[in-house]
Amino acid sequence: MKVLPLTLGRLLPATTVLQRSGVRWLVADGAHCRAGEIIAYCNIGMRGSDPLLKGSLAGEQRDLQVALAVTAPGIVRRAASASRGGFLDQMQYYDTWRDDDAIGTLDLDDGASAPGASFEHLVFAGHRALDIAEVRTGLFTGWHDRARVWWGDADTPHGTLACLGICEQRSIVRGEAGAFLELFAAVRGPAHVVHHPDDALVPAAPFLVQQMTRTPAECRAIEEDIARSFASGPVAPGGRDFMMLGAIANALVRSPLTEVLTVTSPAGAATVSRPDAVLLSVLSESSLLLRHKRLGYWMQVHGYRLSETGPAFHAWLRANFEQVRRSLADIARDLGLLADAVRARGTTEILVLNAVSTLGTEQVQCYSSFTRPLGKTLGTVRARETNAMLHDLARTHGIRIVDNDALAAEFGARQHIPDRVHSSGALQQATRDEIVRLLHEAGVPGFVPRSR
Repeated sequence: MKVLPLTLGRLLPATTVLQRSGVRWLVADGAHCRAGEIIAYCNIGMRGSDPLLKGSLAGEQRDLQVALAVTAPGIVRRAASASRGGFLDQMQYYDTWRDDDAIGTLDLDDGASAPGASFEHLVFAGHRALDIAEVRTGLFTGWHDRARVWWGDADTPHGTLACLGICEQRSIVRGEAGAFLELFAAVRGPAHVVHHPDDALVPAAPFLVQQMTRTPAECRAIEEDIARSFASGPVAPGGRDFMMLGAIANALVRSPLTEVLTVTSPAGAATVSRPDAVLLSVLSESSLLLRHKRLGYWMQVHGYRLSETGPAFHAWLRANFEQVRRSLADIARDLGLLADAVRARGTTEILVLNAVSTLGTEQVQCYSSFTRPLGKTLGTVRARETNAMLHDLARTHGIRIVDNDALAAEFGARQHIPDRVHSSGALQQATRDEIVRLLHEAGVPGFVPRSR
């Protein structure tokens, strides 16, 4: 039997002093693991003076982690000294990362060859929505307004996918545990995936376009107006009101599609100035948006979040915003403008998750009793009209449709997506595979499907 020492290996250039926590295991001692399976992870950190801590990494250094994927199949034997438990397995400055440190051994399967390295490294970087939102309980836990993952061993440029949608997209991209593991298990190559959640604001097309073009002076004007108007309303805001407003203000003055990001490898740091592909969700495009009466900026907040806010927040919205209704033609125009703006910056591929119109419990026998147009009354009709609009956009603007509707019909909507939004794990995996297929078909680097 061949035994492979599980040494940490090179993650960053030799000139960088990298520190780490103890190891947290994802598999039991004596477990059999396949090649490419992630078996452990740890928190990592660099001292503030390190030149590698530039750009986006400077704002992510408190939530940097690396997961370790074995490069050969076999049985894992854990070293007793790899984990100390408690805070020593959570604090990134507990120990120094040494390339030759062994955290265990791997009893190689018969016929398996020992590769040149024990591990592939999957790097996690989270930008906190709030500096005090510290959650170190597991792999990539915490409240982040930008969460991204990349393979850290690439010797060729990464292909970057930026994801902006609502909850149905989040579960597809981030998977069961929220750590992107299923997506990265499905691809091989230098993939880099960035997810921007909809916690504060829904990423509707008009909002994203404004973010891309907003000047620093306009951002400052928004912040000053919010600070002045929120506290001057008829109801005194409470602490939770201010926290909600702070998250919204931060989202308004950011621009996810123009942020310059940093990815690392043993060769050093590389700058990502724009994504190669963008994944959107048509469910982000509500027929009702909010527009600021004086400054003219767009905003969309989930209705269930608004229902949980207090009277001070509602008074601020009523005083400062107007409701604007959009037709399907308006939404098509806005998505087209977004596609043009994204492509003008060099992004080549735009993918859009369509709406699920299949509903296994629908029992409508006659539509004559419903108010016209039917799309304003019946969600399934609205979804079909929306999907038809997307097909027109595919022809005029070259977008690629992720046909979640067809997959839901194939799997069975009643069992796998009963509310037409929140889907089962099996349907999510099928949609995930379809996204990878489309990216590979489009030639986006790093998104080669991994054989299973």
